[in-house]
Amino acid sequence: MPAFEFTHSKGLESFDKLFYPKLIEPIEGYIETSDSVLTIDDEWAKISEVVRLTEPQKAVDDLVYLQLFKPEEIAPAFGRKENLKLVHPKVIEQKNSPLAKADRRALLENSEFLETKSREPNVGTWFAKFYLWLQEHPQYEDYWPSRARYARRRVKGYHESEFILTADNSLRKGGDVFIPDLSSNNPALNKLASLLQSSKPIIHPDVFSNASDEDAEKLRGFLTGLVGVQILNAQTICKEMILPKIVSKAPQPSPDELLFLTKLCKENLGSDLGNGIELWIKTKSGDIKTSKEVFLSSDFKPLRNWETHQAFVPGLNFIDNAYLAADPTDDDLKTWREFFKAAGIRENPDNGVEQFGINCALEKLKNKYRDVQLVEKLNYGFDIQAKTSDGVPIQVEVKGVSIEQDVELTGNEADAADTYKSSFYLCVVASIPNSPTIYMVNNPAQPGVGKKDKLTIPSKVWKGSETI
Repeated sequence: MPAFEFTHSKGLESFDKLFYPKLIEPIEGYIETSDSVLTIDDEWAKISEVVRLTEPQKAVDDLVYLQLFKPEEIAPAFGRKENLKLVHPKVIEQKNSPLAKADRRALLENSEFLETKSREPNVGTWFAKFYLWLQEHPQYEDYWPSRARYARRRVKGYHESEFILTADNSLRKGGDVFIPDLSSNNPALNKLASLLQSSKPIIHPDVFSNASDEDAEKLRGFLTGLVGVQILNAQTICKEMILPKIVSKAPQPSPDELLFLTKLCKENLGSDLGNGIELWIKTKSGDIKTSKEVFLSSDFKPLRNWETHQAFVPGLNFIDNAYLAADPTDDDLKTWREFFKAAGIRENPDNGVEQFGINCALEKLKNKYRDVQLVEKLNYGFDIQAKTSDGVPIQVEVKGVSIEQDVELTGNEADAADTYKSSFYLCVVASIPNSPTIYMVNNPAQPGVGKKDKLTIPSKVWKGSETI
């Protein structure tokens, strides 16, 4: 065919009046309209009736060997046109008028052909063989990793093609289809999985039913790796069906149902709950609260245990120990703490350290002084006023801390320390909430105790003071 390829020199009088109309146009027209191309079965056909398959010959041979296609079906299916034939491999193309070409990507775009196949008998077997053919004969593409100096090669995926056969004989993209993987022995989880299958596109069961163990493994790897088919496992079931039932936006479940569903989620999801999740939580009082309203009880061995001395911060809600097994291990407790943290519970209540410090100090000071009164809202520069056993007034400013740190008196607090001097006490309630210890720093404004302007009392100073 290249022997009849001509240069078109439009504008030249010799071309326009002699060579093109008298020689070139008749030859090109004859080649275009006559049976001038040799086909793979040694017959002649028009240029418009042939297609060149760009797949490796071994891959083409396997299409017939696997009984995916009869030889005469390949060209129409890949070329997406009836009555097409494959061109003979020895035919040399013209540079300016190349022959039509096709590969597997053209076949995957042939929705009419694939839909016809999806309605035929033994449809699952055909598609299983087709997926194995794609897996056995991968197609590669070049790509440039970030900051790479050279292009790399990788197997090209099929995520955008709608050719995954579902249980209802429809064809979808891989990312929209699920493969059941119900390895759980929990009957409730399996029941939920059955319900979920009825609402999700599941791969056609016959795709795997007749496959050997080896082929089934290959199919699973191909479908999940190069096509994006999702595994319908316990994690998916929990995220799709169980978690939505216990989020705080859902109707409040019964206590027993809440416990059961939460345990399933914790067992299968761990702390992988997603961002911004807030759950319903059963509390020790029997009420159900949102996770932002509750705290870990002593049973969970939290880093900060607000339950042991809960009287100092009244009104807190603690998680019921019914979530735990009879004899939980340290690992069990750790995973529960991580789960509830992911569920949105808080480590500390609002103003909890301050409130704890005030109430703890009040209780302890009442054992040592007379007429103990809380005056924190009167803006005196101190929180508590009291009298010694001799009737001498004292002023107490309370500071609560969870960790060992310097304590500051600012504004009218520092002024009050300057004014009252030896009758003024800084009461540091330390190690809140686990092991509250009270340190009484007398006259913190005196030289060598606090540093002026804002009065800073170093931790080594208040820790060296009297405890009560």
